[in-house]
Amino acid sequence: QLTTLYNNSMSNSGFNKTTKVAEDEESNSLMEDSKGMVKPLQKETHLRSFLKGLTWRIIATSTTMCIAWIITGQIYLAMEIGFIEFIAKLLIYYVHERLWARIRI
Repeated sequence: QLTTLYNNSMSNSGFNKTTKVAEDEESNSLMEDSKGMVKPLQKETHLRSFLKGLTWRIIATSTTMCIAWIITGQIYLAMEIGFIEFIAKLLIYYVHERLWARIRI
């Protein structure tokens, strides 16, 4: 469900213009363009993709290290597994995000 809001901004000619802005259930801001198409206000940049991948990897790697430690009983082995997993999956996630950023559905 979209909630319609209105955003007042200055146009190139200096006059105020009102654009329709919407927010979806997940609080992502969307804007309606001149053709009535709703698009996200924030673009998925390379930096944003990298930072999303980094924060997720920290959470996921911590989980992996805990599981590895429980299974092996060796904290250093668990940390080695976590380190390798962190680097490999960070790179894989970044490539995955960039591929999806090119797909228009």
